Amino acid sequence: MLKNLFFYLLAALPLLTVGQKTDSLSYKSSDFKLSINTNQEEGIQPIELSISSVLFTDTIIGSSINKLINHKLYSYNNDSLNCNGFAFAASFLANYGDFLKDFPDNPMNWSIDKKAKVILNNQKLVTIEFFEFSYEGGAHPNTSFTLMMLDPQNAKEIHLEDILIPGSYQPLVKLCERYLRLSRNISGKANLEEEGFWLDKGALPLAENIALSNTGLRVIYNSYEIAPYAMGQSDFTIPYSELSKILKPEILPYQK
Repeated sequence: MLKNLFFYLLAALPLLTVGQKTDSLSYKSSDFKLSINTNQEEGIQPIELSISSVLFTDTIIGSSINKLINHKLYSYNNDSLNCNGFAFAASFLANYGDFLKDFPDNPMNWSIDKKAKVILNNQKLVTIEFFEFSYEGGAHPNTSFTLMMLDPQNAKEIHLEDILIPGSYQPLVKLCERYLRLSRNISGKANLEEEGFWLDKGALPLAENIALSNTGLRVIYNSYEIAPYAMGQSDFTIPYSELSKILKPEILPYQK
């Protein structure tokens, strides 16, 4: 299978598509898809790989943002590879080939779907949402989200502490708990641990992925972060109307 990799990758070329989008910084969308039937046995699905990304205009800022996006999007097993779809596909298929050597009688329909999407793009912030769905054997697939905020003036990554008013950490934690309960339809009096959540010394930890979006502060708790896999992600947005005492005034996207 691996010796035919070059031809499979060439076959993927027509599936590269591009479309123009414009908000503040200009960018385009691009898709890379690959489907390989490695086993003719009935019920065995092909290996599938799909990567959807965004490419910012080829300026100094755009190129710097693209490098940051590609480093995250094309990372495979914590290796950023050569930051392109072909190198990613080659590594993915090589890993599948190693799997077949170890388990020749257990072929599986490996698949991976990765996306990078712009969820905020204005003069003050650019926020990218990264999504990954992968199945490489095991009891269940893995799904995760990552959020990244960038300064559109210099392409530097912006962290949560950069946009918070000093002393607003605990008020933000309380807001996160309130909106987590709303998103899960859990009453304010219910014990979160009894509802299946994992707390830190009785308190809800702050999510690892928090970033500004067009509608507010996006908060994502990935699987296993505060709850078992079966409970899925907790994904909600705290509206800007709740954030005037949490976020620095100059960072609010729609403030003049």
